[in-house]
Parts: sequence; structure tokens; C-alpha cells
Amino acid sequence: MDRVNFERDTRSAECEDLATLIRRQGPLSVERAVELVMQVCEALAEAHALGIVHRDLKPSNVFSVRRSDGLQIAKVLDFGISNIDPASVRALGHELTTTAVMMGSPEYMSPERMRSTRDVDARTDLWGLGVIAFELLIGDPPFKAGSLPELAVEIATKAPPSPREMRKDVPRLLSRAVLRCLEKEPNDRFVDVAQLARVLMDFGPARARVHAERAHRVLRMAVPEQGELARAGMAQSAPARRSVRKRWPVALGLALLAWTAAVSAWWLSRPLPSPWYPPSTAAGVRVPAATVGHEPARARRPPVAAAVH
Repeated sequence: MDRVNFERDTRSAECEDLATLIRRQGPLSVERAVELVMQVCEALAEAHALGIVHRDLKPSNVFSVRRSDGLQIAKVLDFGISNIDPASVRALGHELTTTAVMMGSPEYMSPERMRSTRDVDARTDLWGLGVIAFELLIGDPPFKAGSLPELAVEIATKAPPSPREMRKDVPRLLSRAVLRCLEKEPNDRFVDVAQLARVLMDFGPARARVHAERAHRVLRMAVPEQGELARAGMAQSAPARRSVRKRWPVALGLALLAWTAAVSAWWLSRPLPSPWYPPSTAAGVRVPAATVGHEPARARRPPVAAAVH
């Protein structure tokens, strides 16, 4: 979006960010929430096709704008403060991410984003989409805590609640799609935003299908020779997964070697058995200590009492 259109649209009464929309209206209808997420998928497909990862998706960075034909369309902002006039955004009461504070909003950060700001790809945006979808349906993000360390632990270790369990009119398959976006491991999420949009088609209005088709077409044209895994930065992850499969026999061999070494060390360090003493042939007769290590002297048999006739 260019600056002129941005200023014109955001000054209009027909434009508001999704965070404001949720605070004003509460959870959206299933169809409206799905349509917004599919529109965001289309916008992200354009960015991912160029190798751009947003990394800070959240409701306050997505604006719902009414077009001239009366339809609402989602516009994704804050791909980088160098491309947006900060004064124009702050005039609306919003705050942009700056280098003086944490880069990103913790409630919407993926687990890998929490660990590192560098080693992330387009799949971190799928996590952000999952959080946005969850909040549009439920009214709150899936992870909340009283402090940043507690929040980081929740995101890294706890499973998100099921949207269907919190709202009964959410279809079961839609709930599963949202939870798949929130998988801890990036490899367990959708391949790209186009795949997510295609899954969501069954739950949105008929007019929203065009967003899934455009997202698919944009990503396919961007990397036609590499297929689905090449899209949205996923091609680099495939060799990593293959290398993991190749390394597991080596890891198993090293584990067995370590186990063998541990057993050998235990066997060598066990206490030696006590020396053997022959059993006494008469009660009260003991073998002298000096006989240890030598052949013991034969014990003398006690005299036999004379028989009485």
C-alpha cells in the first residue's frame, strides 16, 4: 500500500484495525473471521513470494477497510517501519514497533521467534495467522500470562485451547486448522499460506474463494520449479529434514556405544567378592586368620567318648 492510499484509508470512518474491531464488537462470526484470514493469506502470499517474512503479525497490524464497492478488505501493515510513515500511524493512536523495544509482540510470537530473531522463515507468519484467527473467533489470544517469562513458557510448552471447546459453533475442521497453525514445530504447520487458505474455503463465504486461488497462483508462479515445499521459504527446510533422517542411525549407534561404555565401567568398578572360607566340620572350631591365602589345616576331630558296656 502506498502512503497516499494509507493516509486516505486510515482517516476514513470505514477503516479500523482488527484489534479495535475485536474490542468494539467481540468475537466475529465464523464466516467473517475466515474471510479476513483468507484475505491476509493473499497479502502474505505476495510478500512470501518476494522472500519477505512479516514476523510481527497481530490484529493491530491488520486493517479492515471498506472498498468503494462496499466490501470490506483486509490490509496488512507494518512490514517494516522504514516503509511506513510513523507520524501517520501514531496520529491514529497506534504504536509501531521500534528498535528501542522488543521487536515484536510476545503474545503473537511463535516459539522459534521467541528463541531467535534470525532463524525464522515464512512459517512463523503461519503461527501469527493462527493467533489472529483464534482471537477473531474467541475474542482473546490463545496464550496469556502475567509476565513475559511465564508467557514464553506457555508458548513453548503448553498446547493452545481448542476454539471449538470454547465456542460450539466453530466447525471441528476449522478448529483443527487453527490449531495446526499453532503447532510448536514449524514442520507440523501448513506448507504455506496458500494451503491454509484452501482449507479455509469451506468455512468462508463463496466470494472469499478468490483469495485462496490468488494466493496459490502467486506462490506457484514465484517458484514453479520447486513445488509446494519451495514456497514461502520452505525449500531450505527440506534438506534439513532429510539430514535429520540420515543422522538418526548415527545417533542410535552413539547411544548404544555410550550404553556399552557405562555397563563396562560399572562392571569394572563393582566391589570384589569376600575371600572363601571352608566350612568347619565341628561346632565351635574356627579357621585361624593366618591361614587366609594358604591351604587351611585339616581340623582335628574331637575325641570320641568310650562306649559304656
